[in-house]
Amino acid sequence: MRGSQDVGSLSGMSGATLSFSSNDRSSMSGTATDEYMVRQWAMDALATMLQSMVVWSDRLADPSRSDTAEDADASAEDEAAAVAEAAAAAAAAGGEHDAGVASDDPQELLSINKRKQQYELGCKLFAWKASKGIEAWRKAGLIRSNEPRELARFLGSATNKGIDKLQLGEYLGEGDAYNIAVMHAFVDQMDFTGVEFVAALRQFLQAFRLPGEGQKIDRFMLKFAERYVIGNPDTGFANADTAYVLAYSTVMLNTDRHSHQVRSRMSKQEFINNNRGINDGSDVDPALLGSIYDQVDSEEIKMKDDPLECRVQNGGESTAGALFVLWGAGTANRMREQHAHATAAMAAKSEQSIRSMARMQRKQQQQQQHQRRPSVATLDASALVLDTTDYLHATRAAHVAAMFGLIWAAVLAAVSSPLQTSNDPQVVGACLVGLQAGVALACRFRMALERATFVSTLCKFSQLQGASDALRRKHVEAVRALVEVAASRGDVGDGLSDSWDDVLQCVSQLERLQPSAQATGGHAASSDGGWNDSRRGSDGAAARARLEASSQAVVVAVDRLFAASQYLSSAGIVDFVRALSRVAWSEVTSTPPRLFSLTRIVEVSYYNMGRIRVEWSQIWAVLGPLFDRVGAHGDTRTALFALDSLRQLSMKFLEKEELPHFAFQKEFLRPFADVLDSTVRDLLVKDMVLRCVLQLVQAAARHMRSGWKAILNVAQIAARDPADTIAEMGFNIARTCAEHHAQQMWAL
Repeated sequence: MRGSQDVGSLSGMSGATLSFSSNDRSSMSGTATDEYMVRQWAMDALATMLQSMVVWSDRLADPSRSDTAEDADASAEDEAAAVAEAAAAAAAAGGEHDAGVASDDPQELLSINKRKQQYELGCKLFAWKASKGIEAWRKAGLIRSNEPRELARFLGSATNKGIDKLQLGEYLGEGDAYNIAVMHAFVDQMDFTGVEFVAALRQFLQAFRLPGEGQKIDRFMLKFAERYVIGNPDTGFANADTAYVLAYSTVMLNTDRHSHQVRSRMSKQEFINNNRGINDGSDVDPALLGSIYDQVDSEEIKMKDDPLECRVQNGGESTAGALFVLWGAGTANRMREQHAHATAAMAAKSEQSIRSMARMQRKQQQQQQHQRRPSVATLDASALVLDTTDYLHATRAAHVAAMFGLIWAAVLAAVSSPLQTSNDPQVVGACLVGLQAGVALACRFRMALERATFVSTLCKFSQLQGASDALRRKHVEAVRALVEVAASRGDVGDGLSDSWDDVLQCVSQLERLQPSAQATGGHAASSDGGWNDSRRGSDGAAARARLEASSQAVVVAVDRLFAASQYLSSAGIVDFVRALSRVAWSEVTSTPPRLFSLTRIVEVSYYNMGRIRVEWSQIWAVLGPLFDRVGAHGDTRTALFALDSLRQLSMKFLEKEELPHFAFQKEFLRPFADVLDSTVRDLLVKDMVLRCVLQLVQAAARHMRSGWKAILNVAQIAARDPADTIAEMGFNIARTCAEHHAQQMWAL
């Protein structure tokens, strides 16, 4: 782990461009081939993106991971310059970004993100029912009071940021006194000073979608007229009534000029004649009326990106301008049309992108060969696609957690389906790399749900719990991927927590296949490595998969997993040992009993002998009860193996010096007494206990401190045993201690 490997180190599977076989190519049409290639590229890009998130969080959390000190210094300078540039850009833009955000504070950004989520939730509720959305915004503290001016300020500042303009128009047009007050305050925020009449009307109708009810429209037009006259007192209008009538007349002209249902259209002179005497008995300047006519005739007054416009055009109905075509239509119907149109548009764009990307790929590759991509520093400001003033240069690993928290469910769905259905080694490899990266990120940032989901997905896909004849090489590779990522980094292992049960259970099941794999070792490997098993018999494919399970790469990966336990934290090693103990007990209680995990417990104990006494006390609190149970197991071979393992560990523990008044030796020798005092009736097991204790006395008496109490307790229990041979061995142990080590024992 300290010399950690990168996630996605599956040999021959990661880091390669995805491809497909010639057989697959010949069976596809041109369009299908293009789509297949794009999907492969997309999967490759997804795996690479997740890997980059792991590497990014590595470097942000530990700058020493950079290749050289010069690279680390250069990276730090670039980050500082980016933060300073963002702060300067924010100041130039009017201070929209405060210093806390420009300093890349994760807590501040999380707070902003929370407010954004609360705002977006309010937008969804507002689109369903305006009062529900406003109530949600108030509860979140986004709207600070119930004053109409405060609500109007909020709606006015957020109009172009996700609030449904259709519902906004309906809400502002309601006849309740509160709604009217909000609408008046909303319009009062608009400034029409020095703006031509038609331009002002266009600006007014962009803030919301004009409702279809006549009384609501009338209230809007009255307020618009008042506001326009206040901002333009020198227009020649006698009063606001003139602007009101002219606004209505202009909207009717817009419908007349741009509706396909109107057969006889109004001429300019007719428009002028229709507006005679509206200026408090006088006529409005004909030049102004003619200008209004020309502007409306040349450009329709309509809302930009009106969600209902395409519905009208596709249905062959009149666009009526889109302002008034749906007068009288229910709000629910209009919302359904809006959502249907948005869905259709997204599907069309996605399909077009898939086809165009495949056709443009070769051309882009040729251009990249002859043209070096310029760096951001050398690009002209006008050439940048994104406005960098709206972004911050992330310098802390905590940002990766928030990013992964948003995309993990979509990532899991994207990699799970191809993993189940594909036999292409490149596709399977990309999916497994993506799952590895997901496990690493979830463990690193202690994301329990995400970690459990990704680990369980890999475990279930391994098919080790099912029939062995359904096993394929990709299932073995899934176990290998899980084992490799678990052993890759200390923080990943620490974050696995109770998911160690799934990992170690897979390792146990994998070891179960190795005896049968060795029995079928004579099967020759196929030319494709056993991936495309659909063209061969299932028996042969399963045999090749079992052979892969015992391959050198898999065995090395499993060995590295247990060796890497020494790099786990104090809490991490306890989680690991606890899970290994549970798996070991499940093996012991199986039929026939298996000892694989129990053997690994001894190995793990040797690897972790260098840990401090406090950590070992926590580890032995888990291992001690396990040896109690296994040592008293009904299967003699299993019990003897557990006792011999306990003897080996005790010899190593006794080499550690114990100070007076400590009792660690007593604790790790206690299982001998517990087994002997249990319901075990097998004389071989009891004899093994006493022989192990006698050997410890003979070989490690000089290191014995608190362990003498456990030794004498074993001798006392043996002396009470009804079997003469066991009782005699107990007396011999007590005699040996008294004759050769009495002074040492009494000194304690």
